[in-house]
Amino acid sequence: MRFGLLTPGDYNQQVGMTLAEIAYADPTYISAQLAYPHYAGKGVYKLRWLGVTEGNQMYVCKAPGIDQWVVVIRGSATDPLTEAFWIDWFEQDLTALIQVPLPFGQDYNGGAAIAWGTEQGLYDLIGMRDVLSPAQLTLEQFLEQNASFETGSIVVIGHSLGGCLASVLTPYLYESLGRPRGVSPDCFLPITFAAPTAGDANFAAYVEGLFWGYPFRFENSQDVIPHAWSLNGLNWILGSFDPSPQISWFFYSLVDAIWEWLYQYQYDYTQPGPGVITTGEVQEYYWWFEEAGFQHSGETYLGMYGAPTVHFPLPPKSPQTLPLPRPRPPELTQAQLQQRAAARKVWRATSQRFGS
Repeated sequence: MRFGLLTPGDYNQQVGMTLAEIAYADPTYISAQLAYPHYAGKGVYKLRWLGVTEGNQMYVCKAPGIDQWVVVIRGSATDPLTEAFWIDWFEQDLTALIQVPLPFGQDYNGGAAIAWGTEQGLYDLIGMRDVLSPAQLTLEQFLEQNASFETGSIVVIGHSLGGCLASVLTPYLYESLGRPRGVSPDCFLPITFAAPTAGDANFAAYVEGLFWGYPFRFENSQDVIPHAWSLNGLNWILGSFDPSPQISWFFYSLVDAIWEWLYQYQYDYTQPGPGVITTGEVQEYYWWFEEAGFQHSGETYLGMYGAPTVHFPLPPKSPQTLPLPRPRPPELTQAQLQQRAAARKVWRATSQRFGS
């Protein structure tokens, strides 16, 4: 199967989110993760290109016999002891307080603007070089040599920050590789999970116009991250998980200050497309931050879509499943109950006779 508008939604969600989750793996283990047959991808995808920088990670994979190259971007690093954590969170995630003009498609994007941090992330991605090959091709060079530029032949996937960057990288690839060839934008397909907003209303309209209304923006209804950074979205975050867990004073003040800044500078971010929203369930953790982390995690998204969990650092040798409940014995007939009662009487009589 392949990703696309005519593909059953389960495949787009289950396999797409699985590939996005694998992007968080140590780069030396990505091939092994892709090859694991018990994930939603069935082990058919092969690693074909890999880029790694101090702040980001991106790979390209392909299923044999399918004319579709899948570009996958990692979300924010979670280990504060790594340099990537600080770059992701404080340069790319939390720098929505400044908007800059979209650095491509100026004749077509309607004056679109994106967050400064998103622009920095884009530059990081397009500057990556393949660490798997001596040729060290950039992503554009690799796709130029290998892609057919037919409908749906290039898919760009990401979770969280990776989804935000995918929403910008996909139109960039179209403007740099597709439009000069005179091919349709439907050669490129963005699929995002739990992505925060990348830009303003002009940016949203631009990518919606390119990609069929932007149909594959997936999110959990209880996830706070897709609500960043629109003004209405920030208001939603302040009242999230009502009645509990309530947002702490620290995070309330932080979100409220960001809202005030964006309002004063008229930076109202907008998500592209209506989104495919799956109803989540509040777990009622004690801490608001813990609840927010659960609702946003890749593991939660995989479970929500009915896909197996991705294991780190490496998958197990065999699938891990919950033990089956012990089967209950069949109901006994009245005759069987009488036979058991008679047997117990014989056993008691025998025990008394031999003094046991």
